[in-house]
Amino acid sequence: MNAITNEFMGALKGILKTRYVPDLPELLENQTPEQNKNKQISRAFSAFVLQSKLGISAREAAQAVVDDFKDNGIDAIYYDESTEILYLVQSKLKVTESFKQADAQAFVDGIRLLIKQQFSEFNANVKNRTSEIELALDTCSHIVLVVAYTGDGISDTAITVIKRLISDEDLQEERFNEDISHFTAEDVVTALRIEQAYQPVNTKIKLQKYQKISEPREAYYGVAKLEDLASLHKQYGKELYEKNIRYYLGTRSNVNQSIKATLANNPCDFLLLNTSVYTHYKSLILILSVVFRLSLNVMRKNGLNPPKDNLKFIIRMVLSILNMSLTLLQKLKIAF
Repeated sequence: MNAITNEFMGALKGILKTRYVPDLPELLENQTPEQNKNKQISRAFSAFVLQSKLGISAREAAQAVVDDFKDNGIDAIYYDESTEILYLVQSKLKVTESFKQADAQAFVDGIRLLIKQQFSEFNANVKNRTSEIELALDTCSHIVLVVAYTGDGISDTAITVIKRLISDEDLQEERFNEDISHFTAEDVVTALRIEQAYQPVNTKIKLQKYQKISEPREAYYGVAKLEDLASLHKQYGKELYEKNIRYYLGTRSNVNQSIKATLANNPCDFLLLNTSVYTHYKSLILILSVVFRLSLNVMRKNGLNPPKDNLKFIIRMVLSILNMSLTLLQKLKIAF
């Protein structure tokens, strides 16, 4: 698993600062202005996780944070009355570090204290919510342990420590969910991208010289007019591309690696697995020409005839442009 990139970390910190920090509990100890700023952003990460996972308001999520000195490894406590689920969160906002055994051990030790309602061992953020937390512990049907991190994953020993707590019969707590709820660097990226996502574009486009193939799966292919694609670009702009521009993630993401592997190892599958339209306006003719030639070459090599008839038909499609920039780059690298 890859750690979050600097670009996404910068975007995340910007959201943490503006959306959650204003509603966080006050810092219990005052440090230098720079230290306070960094601490607040770090604390806000748990709120981001809760809002992303549960769909609660930013204010609710921020007020669930208990992260500060003497938090005993628990960064946020949130009880969902509608589902009777108590969420206990530990988060780690560091690119260079994975979630390690020491992090898990602190989390586990704090949970043991909380389950036993030893509130005197906690900071004021927990003590001020004693009645609320007592009620949650008395009425919840499930307890979900959430671990969030922006680094390159969680160690096996950390998972073992948490699993040991969940299965500990001496604690006499049967409401723990068996599965740890992870919020990874990839989940952070997904959440950030969803925030910027545009609605799918529903429209029509004519496909000429079309032909149908049935194997290895049913599909149609053909030619779209350049002016029709240019019109879509003018009408919808970023809505066609923004959500799925992959070069922003770099070539190391799982999806981009799969695109590369398909082109290199199974080119006959590529046309069917990557049905996409590229409409970068000024370079449209060159790119479409390259893509179409490559597609035809793949068809011919695999015994598929290019379209010959002049029939036209209307395709109703949901145009959310997929597999764009990096797909084309990978094609060009392999072709040339």
